Amino acid sequence: MLSPGENLASTEQFSLTQPWPDSPFIDTLLNSRSELKWTVVAHTVTTPGWEIFSRSDGFRCLQDHLIYLALGGVAVGAVGDRAVELNAGDWLWLDPGVPHRFRNRPGETCFDVFHLRFRLIDRRKDILQGASPRLVRRMQHQLPLLDHLRREYRGTARLRHSRLKALLAEILIDAGERAFTHESRALNDTQRHTIERLSARRSHHVTPAELARTLHLNPDYFRRLFTASYGVSPRHWIVHQRLEAARVLLLESLLSVTEIAEQTGYADVFQFSRAFKRTFGASPLAYRRNA
Repeated sequence: MLSPGENLASTEQFSLTQPWPDSPFIDTLLNSRSELKWTVVAHTVTTPGWEIFSRSDGFRCLQDHLIYLALGGVAVGAVGDRAVELNAGDWLWLDPGVPHRFRNRPGETCFDVFHLRFRLIDRRKDILQGASPRLVRRMQHQLPLLDHLRREYRGTARLRHSRLKALLAEILIDAGERAFTHESRALNDTQRHTIERLSARRSHHVTPAELARTLHLNPDYFRRLFTASYGVSPRHWIVHQRLEAARVLLLESLLSVTEIAEQTGYADVFQFSRAFKRTFGASPLAYRRNA
C-alpha cells in the first residue's frame, strides 16, 4: 500500500495490458447485440468541500463504469489502496465495483470534471474492461468529443443509441492509443525532473549513460524514451543545456570565455566557441559584446 504522500499520476504507474483498440471490450461495445445503459453524462464544477464516498470505510463502489476527464482544479483520493491525484487533463477509467473516493485538494475551491457513468450489457451480463484502472494524462483534446456525446445523449435523433456507442468507442480508442503510443513510451514527470535537476549542476557534467544509470534504465531504451519526450537525443539535449548555461554566464557574469568553457564542461575553448557559434550564430565574445 502507498503512503499518504504518494500518488499515481502517470500511465506507467497503473498496470497496462493489451492495447484498448484490440480489447474485447471495444468489440463487445460495437456489437449490435450489446446494450449500453447510461447513468450520467455530465460536465460538473464542484463546490468547496466536495467529496465522494459512501461505504463505512470511506470508499464508493459503483455498478457502472466511471470515466473522469479532469478539466481544472485538483482532486485527490484513492482507487483501492493506491493514492490518486487528478490534475487538469487527466483521464481515469474505473470498472464497476472498483472502490474509490475523491475530494477537492485542500486549498482548491472547485474541481472541473467531465464524467461518464455507464453499463455495457451483453447476453444479460455486465461487461468489464478486464484490466486495472486506467489513468492517461494530457487528454484535454477529448472535451469536444465528450460534448458531442452529451448532445447525442440529450437528443432524440434516429439511431441515437448506435451513435452513442460509436462515440464512446472513439473516446476509449483515443485514450488507449494515447496511453500506448505516447505515455508508456515517454519519460514521466519524476524522471524528467531528475534529468533536469542533474543536468543543471555545474559541478558535474552529466552524460547520457549516467542519466540512464540514475533512472535504472537500459541505455538504448533510455535514449528512445528521452527522444520521444524531448524531441532530440540525450546527447544533443545535454549539449544544448550546457551552451544555454554558457550563454547566461556570458550575459550575467564577468567570467572570461575560457572560464565559462571550463564551467560548462569544455576543456577546449576553441571547441566551445565553435559549438556556441553553431547554436547562437555568433562567437561567445561577439555575443557578449552585442547583447
